[in-house]
Amino acid sequence: MTAEQQAQAILEAFLGHAVFDGWRIESLSRVETELQLAPGTAYALFPGGITDVLNVWHEMINARMAEGFLEQVSPTFRTRDKISLAVMTRLAAMRPYRDAVRQACGYYALPQHWLSGEQYIFSVCDRIWRLAGDSSTDYNYYTKRILLAAVYRATLLVWLQDASEEQVETRDFLERRLADVLKIPTVFSKWRLSGAHA
Repeated sequence: MTAEQQAQAILEAFLGHAVFDGWRIESLSRVETELQLAPGTAYALFPGGITDVLNVWHEMINARMAEGFLEQVSPTFRTRDKISLAVMTRLAAMRPYRDAVRQACGYYALPQHWLSGEQYIFSVCDRIWRLAGDSSTDYNYYTKRILLAAVYRATLLVWLQDASEEQVETRDFLERRLADVLKIPTVFSKWRLSGAHA
């Protein structure tokens, strides 16, 4: 196996442990043994430990989000539609790992990991805005992402409890929250002035 294939195999195996044990560094050693890899392989591929494992996982989910988004987006979609599609596509990509996501939320809730969690949420929201076509660099850049971060965080918590078919409860909640955000005129004033519509 190449290093990339090894890293992917380690990640998939690690996610199985995360469901029951949480995001613990000890699981890297267990995975290494299970996959019959040379001692130290997992730590060489993930030198930052759990932080690196989470980052690789996030990038995998982001890639699946982008792929799914581009397959479904239409030129007729409003900005709001694009944001909603990107969020729901990301949640769909995480669905096979729902219990691992729940454990990751607990990991990021710890005081020593809180900042990493906030940075992760901000980066997710940046990806979503970029997919939606946003290229702002002024104060709106931060405002849009901070507002979406609040929406995404709340929607994620609803999704973790959503047992409805096709994630209907999550989708309805997301649409309501996005509608609330779009009522803040100053955030989207430049889009409206430039002819874009939410």
